[in-house]
Amino acid sequence: MFFLQNIDLVTVIVLAYNSYNTALATLESIKRQTYPLLELIICDDNSHDKTFELCEEWIENNKNRFVNCELIRNSTNLGTPKNANIGLSKAQGVWVKFIGADDILRKDAIEKYVEYAKRNNYDLVISNFIRFYEDKKVCKLSYNRVYLKSIDLINNKVDNTKKVNEIIKGNFTMPGCVFFFNKKSLSYVGGFDEDFKILEDDPILFKFLLNNYSVGYVNEYLIYYRKNLNSASLNITFRFYHDFITLYEKYKKSLYKNNVLLHLHYLIQKFSYRLCLHLPVLQTWGIFRVLWLLSPLSWRYLFVKIFLKKIVFK
Repeated sequence: MFFLQNIDLVTVIVLAYNSYNTALATLESIKRQTYPLLELIICDDNSHDKTFELCEEWIENNKNRFVNCELIRNSTNLGTPKNANIGLSKAQGVWVKFIGADDILRKDAIEKYVEYAKRNNYDLVISNFIRFYEDKKVCKLSYNRVYLKSIDLINNKVDNTKKVNEIIKGNFTMPGCVFFFNKKSLSYVGGFDEDFKILEDDPILFKFLLNNYSVGYVNEYLIYYRKNLNSASLNITFRFYHDFITLYEKYKKSLYKNNVLLHLHYLIQKFSYRLCLHLPVLQTWGIFRVLWLLSPLSWRYLFVKIFLKKIVFK
């Protein structure tokens, strides 16, 4: 049971872009939270559909549920990190939960995050999640070895620099929607890294680890993470490769002086990215795939994907 004078304000920041068909489910999942003291901030990253109007109407009808509501519309598309930082600058809560306008919170998600973070004195809590495809009814609860390795990495007591090392190798695969932040700590590290276009999860995790903030994992499925089958567009792929190159270049000197395989992987990805910028669209996808297969790290990924069975939690 909650007593309002003893609980912290939590700010939920919804990051929206062309989310007209999914935003309503996200907002309703926030409204239904068992945690009573919530602030809601919606950051629309210059959507071209009716996302902003939908959110505007929803806030008008549901604003009494929240301590404060704010709807922000960017004049240009800024990308995920910049959009998230705008929301962060407006947040008044002790804790901050970011969620995309196509994902869904479990009814008691915020309550569980806060309880676990305060009990263990964590600055950042990472939860488990359920992936689903378009329709929440066909969710698939499964984790392959990569996800299990991500969990082990967070729980491991090794030095934080070694954790960052493992993350850049590709041994951490968790979406940013499962992160729950202490706002003071997030602001102290400077928020999200705006050198990236769409990648916000790995860089912010690096910041927390390298600044020796405490990061914990709660083994509960608190987020329904929507896997959009159309999300792997050419534009998204270009932006991801840009971010991959930026990620490596920002951290390679201090962490990967002698890692030959990773350096080779980086050079191949950088070459493919630069090459495809100057090719017709129809040729680009094939070039990406052929060059990707040249990397030894890609061979390892395929081996895990093809030969190792997934572990399913029922």
